[in-house]
Amino acid sequence: MRILTAVCALALASSPALLLAQAPTTPVPSPFGERVDVNIVNVEVWVTDKDGNPVHGLQRSDFELREDGKALPVVNFEAFSKKEAAPAAPPSTPGAETRKAGAAAPDAMHLVIYVDNTFLVPAHRNRVLQQLRDFIGRLSPESEVMLVTEDPALKVRQAFTRDRAALLRTVDAIETSGALGVSHASAKAQAIDTILNIRETYWKFDPCPSDLVQPARSYADQLRADVLRSLGAMTVLVNSLSGVPGRKAMLLVSDGMPVTPGEEVFQTLVELCDSNGTSGFGDPGQAGPAGNGHYDASQAALDAQSYDTTSAFRAFTGHANAQRVTVYALEASGLAGAAAAAADIGPRERVLQLPGIQLVETSNLQNSLFVLASDTGGRAILNANDLAPSLAHIQEDFASYYSLAYTRRTPATAATTASRCG
Repeated sequence: MRILTAVCALALASSPALLLAQAPTTPVPSPFGERVDVNIVNVEVWVTDKDGNPVHGLQRSDFELREDGKALPVVNFEAFSKKEAAPAAPPSTPGAETRKAGAAAPDAMHLVIYVDNTFLVPAHRNRVLQQLRDFIGRLSPESEVMLVTEDPALKVRQAFTRDRAALLRTVDAIETSGALGVSHASAKAQAIDTILNIRETYWKFDPCPSDLVQPARSYADQLRADVLRSLGAMTVLVNSLSGVPGRKAMLLVSDGMPVTPGEEVFQTLVELCDSNGTSGFGDPGQAGPAGNGHYDASQAALDAQSYDTTSAFRAFTGHANAQRVTVYALEASGLAGAAAAAADIGPRERVLQLPGIQLVETSNLQNSLFVLASDTGGRAILNANDLAPSLAHIQEDFASYYSLAYTRRTPATAATTASRCG
């Protein structure tokens, strides 16, 4: 069998030198040495084949753990499979279904379904929630689920519970809540309208005046603030899970948070202005006053990158790993067909249908979901309208995994952070 390696990178503070006892004034022997804390670190590992199916039957020898590049002995190994999972006994008293997380079994799955209303279109969200009902009902009885929304404030709609009926009632309530994805689309449309109006005004003097970039910058500024606020809210949630025992996962339902906010609007400037200051959109046919300078379309990519939030995404995934939280990201918009171009559509609609702009926008949103999932050992569900097969894979992840443990030997005062191996 091919050996599979699970590497868990830990960032450890440097160990102090050995603490030697001072020489005594009398010839009484004095022990010397280093005072350390010895504890066990557990690492959960999900192993899948190229088709995403779980791999069963692996042994301790099939894994290798490393810390700072150094191999560590695996002191404990256990394989968990859905075939071995036994359903939990039903609660014996009313109200016992909803419990504090600390009362759960150590190996119980704690799942947070995080509905990102900041970047969701209501129709996309509700389509996904309809399919999540069946997913919730199929989770193992001992799994505890929490429902959270960000709209834009973080709100716990349902605390951790095993009561599936309570969870489904909460899903119904979330379907009627507001979502801000439409407002982001409106702000983007307004930015492009402003760009087209400026271009039309100054066309005869300069098809690409420097004023064109200001609407793109304003839109990107606001969108970037929303992305950072959303990542901050997710960080607060992860912090709240630090004391929760057992395995922890977040299922993020979102249309995607742009890694480079406003990039598609900057791409609009590229499409409108080539090296000669003209574009395939041609002459708007109006003259206007002279502008305040020429905007070079080759600058648009650099301007867009100044709003990049990659470091913020990496900081969040690193923090989630330290708290042993796996992120599963679900693209709520699904796989949309190409928009039909009517003969009477306006210039803004024609701009938004340009393949270059559509590609930039789609990849920008999907990249965020992919990074959040892949960096924490989870899965990203992209371009899927029928979610059942992908959600089934997530259920298999929850039920089939390997638990490895090693002995960590660090000074009592050392700060230790851990990255999850997925």
